[in-house]
Amino acid sequence: MAERSWAAAFLRTAGLRIAVLPVAAALTLTSAGFTMHFAGAAAFGFIVLVAQLRMALPFADLGLGAAVSRAVARAGESPAARREAAALQRRTARLLAVVGVAGSVLALAVGRAGLWSWVFGVPDELRGQLDAAMTISLVLFLLTLPLGLAERVMIGQDRADQLVLLGLVPGGVNLAYVLLAGMAGVSPMWLALGLPIGMVVFLLLCRRAAARSWDTAPEVFDDAGTVAGSEPPKGSAGPSMGSILYGGLPVLIASAGMVLLEQHGRFVLAAAATAEQLSEYSLALQLYMPIYSVMYMAGIVFWPRFSRSLDRGLWIRANAALTGLGLAAALGYLLLARPVSRLVSGGELQPSWMLTAAMAILLVAQSAHLTQINLLTDRSGFTWQALMSCVALACAVPLSVLGVHHGLGAAAPPMAMIAVVVTLQVLPGALVAARRTGAAVRSLGEAAAPPDAPAGLTPANPFTNTDEDTGGDAVDVTVMTRSTR
Repeated sequence: MAERSWAAAFLRTAGLRIAVLPVAAALTLTSAGFTMHFAGAAAFGFIVLVAQLRMALPFADLGLGAAVSRAVARAGESPAARREAAALQRRTARLLAVVGVAGSVLALAVGRAGLWSWVFGVPDELRGQLDAAMTISLVLFLLTLPLGLAERVMIGQDRADQLVLLGLVPGGVNLAYVLLAGMAGVSPMWLALGLPIGMVVFLLLCRRAAARSWDTAPEVFDDAGTVAGSEPPKGSAGPSMGSILYGGLPVLIASAGMVLLEQHGRFVLAAAATAEQLSEYSLALQLYMPIYSVMYMAGIVFWPRFSRSLDRGLWIRANAALTGLGLAAALGYLLLARPVSRLVSGGELQPSWMLTAAMAILLVAQSAHLTQINLLTDRSGFTWQALMSCVALACAVPLSVLGVHHGLGAAAPPMAMIAVVVTLQVLPGALVAARRTGAAVRSLGEAAAPPDAPAGLTPANPFTNTDEDTGGDAVDVTVMTRSTR
């Protein structure tokens, strides 16, 4: 598959996301309006908490999806790289199937014990419903972990634009489910299952798209979502389970810290604030996420490019493009969030100006860190991401609780996130990325030195340099595929 220029991919992905944004927003907000109509404002926050639970748990794949994206991005370098990518997908899918079954058993036990309703302080009339809905949502998520690799394959294949279009599927399925279930008169918490069901449909479509775009004719995807007919040569082993788990550990920690940081507001407000404040924040977040997704999906186009080369010029342009997009997104949120939420809720629920402004500023802060998220994707890079996101989470939770107790209400979580994202992610992340892209430039310069260059300027191979400053590419490949060598 020929590589598209970064600008074409960026503009196409961002443009498609902007084009479908009104449709996605209409699906989300219409679903929210019908949910509030059928269930009431007090139950709305708990329904959204269950429906979007999987957004707080993508790290349940043990961080292995990132390695798959990186391996697929490099699969075109040689037949051996392609075989290694296929072997990694196959082993990872099997491992995630085991994790999914074990996690489902645990989820069933926790739901049966009623722990979810106890943790979140659910009103008595919703307790049994919430535990059941939460359990079903978790089981659906866990059992489809192997299918989730198809989405990671598409990222590695530089097909983020197709993911944008497929991203409309969950919202459409959710709206249809809410309408049918609401008119059928189901209990309120059962309205939360539309989005989990929609995600299953989305993953099935991703699997089909990923199989079609794997561009060697004899190879097809097998039932586990991996490449069939791509076994390593006889006598050579595929990547061991131990090496796969070891390579995914920093990704797991980084993903857990980052996603819990983004989603911690729901849990803090559920435990420390009123049901009305939780509903206010949930509605504001539902308006926030479609806009943030424009930046996030546009940023993904840089993942496969930085996986192949730490281009300093591309890094500078990517930072400028994503931060500029974040400023435009913040302005749009500031202007539209309050009137749209008032329209959706029929005037019953509207984010405060303080919450709206905090969300808008947060969009800019997160956009400034997106380039680094897509650049630091080797093992040592994810170690840095893990450190930054976990420290940020450890600081954000007490800051959010403190803000709630001092009267900030629903605005406390985004205000806490602004502080920690800027100081603990944006600034240190930019410093690490600048160091790595600078080292990559120096390595390429040394590699181009003439054979008779003086001592200290001897040719170097940037693809085998294991120094951390070069991005640790060789370390990453060795860790993830060392048993195939």
